[in-house]
Amino acid sequence: MFYGNVAVDAARISRDMDAVAKEVVQHLASLPGAVVRITVEIQATVDSGVPDGTVRTVNENCRTLKFTSHGFERE
Repeated sequence: MFYGNVAVDAARISRDMDAVAKEVVQHLASLPGAVVRITVEIQATVDSGVPDGTVRTVNENCRTLKFTSHGFERE
């Protein structure tokens, strides 16, 4: 069994995730009988707080994208 965690730069997410897919996932997924599961975890901290409109948009997008869990916490 393989497991791994990697931090991805939000400003370069397409490039970084593409590299992970090509350099790791593709090799594992090509093995006979392989079952590869990928989970994405997002954490965002905004010192000034998240505007209500952004909260609504992100929550709706998470529902549309079928996130298994999501939410905002007040700090």
